[in-house]
Amino acid sequence: MASDKSRPAIPVKSQPATNGGQNVPLSADPFQGRDDQGTLDMIDQLIECGINKSIGIPQAKTINVSIFEDPPARAVGLDAFARTLPSLTSAEFEKLIKEASTLLGVAQPGEPGFGKSSSKNFSSSTLKIEITGPGRTPFTIVDLPGLFHASTNLQKRSEIAEIKSMVNSYITDPGTIIVGVMHGFSNVATQEIFEMARETDPHGLRTVGVITKCDIVSDTTEILKLTRGEIFPLRKHGWFVVRNRGPKELGEVGGFFISNEERHSLETSLFSGSPWTQIPGTRRGVHALRGSLSSLLLKHSRSKLPGIEKEVNLLISQAALELKELGESRDGADAQRQFLQEIARQFQSAAEDALSGHYSSNPVLKDNELKLRKRISEANGVFSSKMLTSGHAVEFKNVESLLEKLRKRNLANSPATQKPTGRSIPEGAGAPFIEIDGWIREEIADNRGTELPGTPNPEVVPALFRRQTREWASHAQQHFEAIQAIIQEGTRSLLSVTCKGDNVRQSLEAELFAFNNEAVKAGEKEIVALVQDLREKPLQTNNPQFGLRIKSARQLRFENGLVQYLEASGQLASIHGDPAHLNPQLLFEALHISNSGNLADEIHDNLKAYYDLEVMNFVEFVVKHIVERYVASPIGGLKAFSPSWVGTLSAEELERLASESEETLVKRKEINDLLARLRKARSILTDRRTVH
Repeated sequence: MASDKSRPAIPVKSQPATNGGQNVPLSADPFQGRDDQGTLDMIDQLIECGINKSIGIPQAKTINVSIFEDPPARAVGLDAFARTLPSLTSAEFEKLIKEASTLLGVAQPGEPGFGKSSSKNFSSSTLKIEITGPGRTPFTIVDLPGLFHASTNLQKRSEIAEIKSMVNSYITDPGTIIVGVMHGFSNVATQEIFEMARETDPHGLRTVGVITKCDIVSDTTEILKLTRGEIFPLRKHGWFVVRNRGPKELGEVGGFFISNEERHSLETSLFSGSPWTQIPGTRRGVHALRGSLSSLLLKHSRSKLPGIEKEVNLLISQAALELKELGESRDGADAQRQFLQEIARQFQSAAEDALSGHYSSNPVLKDNELKLRKRISEANGVFSSKMLTSGHAVEFKNVESLLEKLRKRNLANSPATQKPTGRSIPEGAGAPFIEIDGWIREEIADNRGTELPGTPNPEVVPALFRRQTREWASHAQQHFEAIQAIIQEGTRSLLSVTCKGDNVRQSLEAELFAFNNEAVKAGEKEIVALVQDLREKPLQTNNPQFGLRIKSARQLRFENGLVQYLEASGQLASIHGDPAHLNPQLLFEALHISNSGNLADEIHDNLKAYYDLEVMNFVEFVVKHIVERYVASPIGGLKAFSPSWVGTLSAEELERLASESEETLVKRKEINDLLARLRKARSILTDRRTVH
C-alpha cells in the first residue's frame, strides 16, 4: 500500500517481492497512551485541514485504489484504474494485483511468458491502496521490491538499477522510517538494503531491522549475533524476529489459511523455547515489532512537527503573496470601479511624469520606452533636420559671395579645409545646369500674361512654392506615424507596469487604442489642413526676415558680379589695395544682367527666402501644435484613461473591462481555501506548543 510521501512519518518495508507482506493486519490500535493518541489526533487534524495535499480524511471508511507514476508524464492510461471500494477481501485484493499487473505489463505466475527472460517482471509504477476512516492511523506503508544482484528469468539485469533507484527514492526521504527485512537464513552481508540504509541514515535514527521466517531456520547463530548487535548493529532501534505464515498457512499447496490468532499462538510457542529466549521479549514477535514501530512512528512524527510548523508558515507567506499579486477581489460593480480607478490613477501619474520628463520621480519609468518626452523630442529633432535638409523637392542655388570664396581660398592651401555651406548648389562661372533653373523658366513661360518683359507674373512664385513643398505632407505624416508608435508603445508599457491582470490589461489596451485612433484621426486632419493652406492659399508673410533675406541675396549677387568683373579685367588685386579709384556704381552698371537673367534670379531669391521661413514655420506648427495636441489630447490614449472616465462607465462596461477571468477566480478560491487550511493548521500547531 502506498500513499503520499509527505506525511509526518512513513514506515517503509523492503523485502523480497512477494504478496505476503500485503496481508499483515493493522486493525488493532497500537497507540495506547494519552499523549500518543493526542499526537495522532493532532496529525489527523492537520491532514484534515489540508497539510497532506490539502485533502482531508473522510469519516466514513473507504478504500481508494489507484496507480501513480513518477514522473506524472509517464502515467498515460493509469487514471482509469482508480476506484473506491467499500471493503477489500483477500480475493478482491488478489484480483486487484492481477488487474494492475496486466495494465503494467508484468507477467504473473501461470500466465504465458512468466519466468522467461523476455517477460517484464517489475514496474516502477506504484499500486496505491489507501484505507481511510475513523480509527485509521495517519501513516503509510510502502512494500518495495527486494534488491538482488544476479539476473535470472524472474529478475532481469535491466531491472536491477531501476529497483535500486526506486528503493533509494523512498529511503532518502527524511520522513521515511526504514524497515529493512531479511530472511533468517540469509547473510546480512549480502542484503544491500541495510548498506543503503546506513548511507542515507548513518546514525540509525529511522532504521529498524526485521528477521523473518525464523521457524525454518536451522542455525540461529547469526540471528542471535545480529540481535545482540555483534554484527551490523542497529544501536538506536535494533533487530526484531518474527514468524511468518508459511505457504500452506496461506492456503497454498494444499494447505489452509490460518487466522491472526493462530499465527500469533504459533509465533509465541516458537519464541518461548531455546534459543529464542536469549533474545529480549521486547524483540520477539509481531506484537513487539508493532509496539516498537508505533513508538518510533510517534517520536518521528513529533520530531517533524517543528519543521511542519515552519513549512506551514512559509506556505502561508507564499500564498498571501500570491493572493496579493491577484489584487483585491472584484465582485460587483463598485469593486470593479474602484479597481479600475486605482489603475487609472497610477497610469495617469506615470503618464504625466513620462510626458513632462520627470522620470526620476516615478520608479516605473526606468525603461527607455517609458521615457516618452525624451523619445518625442528625439523624433521631433529628426523631423526638423529632415525638413531643413531635404524637405524641398529640388535644390536651391547657392549664391554665396565669391569674395568669401576667394578669402577662403587664400586662407587655405587645400580645398579640403573649406567647410560646406549646405546642400544648395553653387552658381557662377562653370556652374552645372540645375533643375531649379529649369523649373523657373518653365513657370515663367507657363504663366506668361500681360506683364511687361522682365517683370514677374504673380503666379510664378506660388506655383514654384507648391512644387518645392510637394513632399511636406509625406514628411509630416511619416513623423506623425513615428509619434503614434511612441505613444502606443508607451501606452502598452504603462499598462504593463500599472495593471498586472492579463485579461484586464488586454481589455484596457483595446479601449485606449480605440481612444488613440480618434486622436490620430484629428491629428491627420490637421496635417492635411495645414499643407492645404500652405499650398493653396496666397503666399503671405509679415516676417521682417523675408526682406532681409532678399536684400542679403541681392548683395551677394552684386559682390559675385563685382568679383567676376575684376577677375576678367585683371584688376582683382586692387581689391586688397586702395579702393579709392574704384567706382562701384559704374561697375554695377557695367555688369548689368539681362532682363530675363535678372528676373530668374529675383524669382529664385524670393522663392528661397519665403521657403526658408515657411519650412521653419511648418516644422514648428507640426511639432508644437499637431504633435503636442495629439500627445496631450484629452481623447487620446494617455489622457482619456482617467479616474473620471472610469466613473462614467456602466455596470455592463465595468463587467466587460474589470471582471476577473475564470482562471483568476478559480486561482483566488484555491488560494483562499489553502490559506484557510494552513491557518487552521498553524492554530493546531500553536495550541500543541502551548499545551506542551
